[in-house]
Amino acid sequence: MIARGEQWRFVVRPADAAAPRPPVDLSTRQGERRASVRFPCRWDATCRQPSAAGNEACVRARARDISTGGVSVIVPQWFGRGTLLWIDLHDGPRERSRSVLARVMHATLQPDGTWFVGCSLLDHLSPDELQDLW
Repeated sequence: MIARGEQWRFVVRPADAAAPRPPVDLSTRQGERRASVRFPCRWDATCRQPSAAGNEACVRARARDISTGGVSVIVPQWFGRGTLLWIDLHDGPRERSRSVLARVMHATLQPDGTWFVGCSLLDHLSPDELQDLW
């Protein structure tokens, strides 16, 4: 029974919050877990979500690094894990460009309000294709 003046406090949790979480093996976090080496880049880019209607809205981006299997970009908006993105890379000084289809793996808010988005490429680049870009 609730005494007079006593308040109830409800805590709303996501549906999966009650599920037990597996233990985290910290030894795997100490080393590099990527399957391929990333190369730093500072290319202009645009990101757009594929649309059946063909009216994709482009978001300006800045590519931060690239590998045969992934790319990371800095964007002004959040994209959720699993989101498909067309990323158009533009290497201005060499006047080269390339479009890649990628899946968002993670997004991290940066202190300046932009988002660091790491993506896995659906079609990996060959070392020669990467060399041509980089």
